[in-house]
Amino acid sequence: MRPKHFVGVGLISAATVVVVMWGMGVRRDGVAGRGAFAAPGDAVDAAGQGGAVDARAVDYRGAAGEPGAALDVAGPGDFVEAARTVVPATVHIVAGGSDPRSVVSGSGAIISQDGYIVTNNHVIDGAGAIRVTLSNRKTLRATLVGGDPNTDLAVLKVDAADLPFLLYGNSDDVKVGQWVLAVGYPLYLQVTATAGIVSAIGQGLGGSLGQWSTHIDSFVQTDAAVNLGNSGGPLVNTAGRLIGINTAMASPNGAYTGYSFAIPVHIVKRVVNELIAHGAVKKG
Repeated sequence: MRPKHFVGVGLISAATVVVVMWGMGVRRDGVAGRGAFAAPGDAVDAAGQGGAVDARAVDYRGAAGEPGAALDVAGPGDFVEAARTVVPATVHIVAGGSDPRSVVSGSGAIISQDGYIVTNNHVIDGAGAIRVTLSNRKTLRATLVGGDPNTDLAVLKVDAADLPFLLYGNSDDVKVGQWVLAVGYPLYLQVTATAGIVSAIGQGLGGSLGQWSTHIDSFVQTDAAVNLGNSGGPLVNTAGRLIGINTAMASPNGAYTGYSFAIPVHIVKRVVNELIAHGAVKKG
């Protein structure tokens, strides 16, 4: 039997009853003390990765233009090096509309040193203003480059330079049983990393996530803990390479129960390229 609720790891709003496991965005629904704002991340003493990126290229791949390193599918001694890479490149996103009670809090991954960020579309859908807070607590206004509801992905841009950013991994290298790290801003907390394994690949969710629909039938399923606010945050391998965007979780009550889902990186790369080049994903 299919779970009654899908909790979105990225776009999950507090007002949403049937969670679509789509991102973990949290909406503030006016309930006292239930603001959806996750606390900004603490400053992180970690060196960012450099490398010039031509954001105007049609085949824009951000930092992922470089060949992927061999993946470490064996259990690591710890995740310190992976966290050192991914934490500074993970941002907190607050998106607001005309109604001050409708504010979504989610996460995002920096994919270029000049300020391109990928997140879930549900985190920023309908937002009138978008603010991004870096791990060093600096807050920047972000502009929407483009969003694609069919894949629940969106690209933002902030006016900044020399930012730490993530390199893309390779979807073909992702294996069941491999160690992974999920990073984001869940449940009003500062930047948080959780570890787990890949539980399944090519996981379909029936094309429907609550009130949202998706054309993705190949989610990466993991048991890394994600909660409201994690939507749009990165899922990385032990080398710190991006292998997915955390989007949803299966849950009967909106809380983490051990089943989370990420959009695989090969879809992320394709959609990001098209959004940056055209502002939208071409049909057909």
